[in-house]
Amino acid sequence: MDPNGVEGEEDAKVFEAEYVQQVYNEIAPHFSNTRYKAWPKVAEFLSKCEVGAVVVDVGCGNGKNLAVTPPHCVGLGNDRSENLCKIAAEKGHEVLVCDNLSLPYRSASADYAISIAVIHHFATPDRRKRAIEEIMRVVRPGGSALFYVWALEQEKRRYEQQDVFVPWHLQAHYRKSGKGEAGEGGGAKNKKKREKRKKGGDGEAAVCDGGKEEEKEEKKSSDVGEGVEVDGKSESKGAEQAKSSGEGDEEEEGEVVLKRYYHMFVQGELEELVAEVDGCNVMESYFDHANWCCVVRKQ
Repeated sequence: MDPNGVEGEEDAKVFEAEYVQQVYNEIAPHFSNTRYKAWPKVAEFLSKCEVGAVVVDVGCGNGKNLAVTPPHCVGLGNDRSENLCKIAAEKGHEVLVCDNLSLPYRSASADYAISIAVIHHFATPDRRKRAIEEIMRVVRPGGSALFYVWALEQEKRRYEQQDVFVPWHLQAHYRKSGKGEAGEGGGAKNKKKREKRKKGGDGEAAVCDGGKEEEKEEKKSSDVGEGVEVDGKSESKGAEQAKSSGEGDEEEEGEVVLKRYYHMFVQGELEELVAEVDGCNVMESYFDHANWCCVVRKQ
């Protein structure tokens, strides 16, 4: 299906179910294995939350950002993917399965909210706006939210259009061992890596221990240097270089390539969406990790 051909609410629901929700449920263990550390600017935002603050992580994934929420705060996570929520729950986080467009929280019940790499998965401008509205509904007056969305303007990747499919190379051992340790994908291949992380203690040391193998998985199968498909054709500037280095589009035996839908935001687009939401002001905008980012305050 052409990502540019989505029109109307029902089309968008069906499209997102196939190219976002089902994909993340299937790749959850593998995806989680490449998501082990919060980005510094996200951690900085969370570190400023005052004692007793309620923080909602919308689209929390495996809980990597909940892990850096200060212990003096109440961190609540949610995600549309049941399997990612299971992984986050196994790590001790308070999470639930729900849709960003219908959050099960009272209005003005949270002091802060974060939405990291979520809004770009909604297939229409109206649904992207409503996702922001629903998050801000939960935030109290005077509270704030941090939004991250993928940027069209990137140094290492080139996108010919804003609505694209991004491939995920789901490796065979993750498919076969999904019943193992969810956060690591289970299986003997990951046993040593898990032991290293345990010895490492905190997340920082663990990243150093398992660095090379995890970096390879990140480059090949997630959001760094990966090929982007538009109508089935690769649109990544570095795709051929990635192939020659053994990373990127080369398929391993038994692996499956799944397509994830993304709307790539242009500079200023996120701010324009926020401006359409009543009672919200953009306090700060910046570019970080190939994302456009906004801190939004509720009046």
